Amino acid sequence: MNARAGHTLAGFLVALVLTGLVCSALVGTFSAAQAVARRHAWMVRAREALRISGVVLGDELRFLDPRADIRAVSEDSVSIRAYRGVGTVCAVESDGTALVRYRGLRVPEPEKDSVVVVDAIGRARPMPLLESGPADGGCDARAGTTLYALSLPDPPTAGSLLLVFETGSYHLADRALRYRRGDGGRQPVTAELLDVRRSMFVPAFDAEAVDGEEEPQAVEGIVAVRAEARRGDVDARRLTARFRFPLLNARIGGVRP
Repeated sequence: MNARAGHTLAGFLVALVLTGLVCSALVGTFSAAQAVARRHAWMVRAREALRISGVVLGDELRFLDPRADIRAVSEDSVSIRAYRGVGTVCAVESDGTALVRYRGLRVPEPEKDSVVVVDAIGRARPMPLLESGPADGGCDARAGTTLYALSLPDPPTAGSLLLVFETGSYHLADRALRYRRGDGGRQPVTAELLDVRRSMFVPAFDAEAVDGEEEPQAVEGIVAVRAEARRGDVDARRLTARFRFPLLNARIGGVRP
């Protein structure tokens, strides 16, 4: 009679233990890979948030006049009057509407913008923009410009220069850099990764006051931003970027550059 091969209880237990060890190792490897992937994804998003903060704030602050365009700087916000476009008045209609050859970052919008009118002798007059829309005729648009009809409280004369500005503010709030246009809500500019408790805006002042009045330093503005991961995503990590923006229209020793 031939002996029939079979499985003993001891062999079964050994196989079960080995299977458990292999599964445990696979789970550990998978969890480690997931942690690395989460950390990498967070690092990419955090660096992108810092990059966007630097690009956006640099573009907005660099060409502002510190005395006229930077309204207030606090630890968590910067209030500015930002340039949006420029135009030349080519004609004025009978109802006072100005026909303007305009070029800019976007179209003029009355609910957002104000206008500074510079006349032929260089006098500058700020005023609200009442109405704006494309113009069909009256004068021709030149290369690179679009013809707009703008309604202002005090009609400008032909040949006047119109500078279009938008009043807004940047805020470090609710884990993001946010922008508020006029009286509107604060819209996020970056992903919600910023550690706003450790982020700040810092104005730099010249050692010598100009005309007895301090204004932000002639060559730089400073913004420090720190980002950290959301709780539970990855182990606590922070990235810090320190941005320095030259204020190109500031005065140095009382003289404009």
